[in-house]
Amino acid sequence: MEKHIVGRPSLGAWGRLVLVASVGLLCVGVLAGPAGASSAKEPPTNAEKQINVFLKEYKAAVTSAKPAKTPQQVRAAYLSPELNKQLDEWAKQNHVDPVFRTQEVPQSWTTSYQGSGMGLSEVTVTEHWNDGRAVDVQYAVRLDNQQIVGLYN
Repeated sequence: MEKHIVGRPSLGAWGRLVLVASVGLLCVGVLAGPAGASSAKEPPTNAEKQINVFLKEYKAAVTSAKPAKTPQQVRAAYLSPELNKQLDEWAKQNHVDPVFRTQEVPQSWTTSYQGSGMGLSEVTVTEHWNDGRAVDVQYAVRLDNQQIVGLYN
């Protein structure tokens, strides 16, 4: 005699077999992804776009003989006042650029969206240096105004 759960009809042996087979096919479909799905990278998020624009402008400000903006002006335009103050203090203690954390600038960088929560998007920036090194730096960007509020490595 089968036991019944209140409010749930009994499936019987064939019903359970069909259910198990259906769940198995569903799992295979979910793992494989939709037909024709591409493995191409997702388009950049707003946070990734904001960080890319900041880094491009900042790099130009650091390396150009006649930059449109100074590094401090670029930082003021994209970073929270609190983060800007922390970076100023870090630069005084370490005597190098507070964003790139060295006296050099990266050759290039890539971004990788890590997720969002509590009003922030987290993005990993992988800086690619001329000597072949790759350094990951974590950025936090406010969702409401795209202001960069965190930079950690």
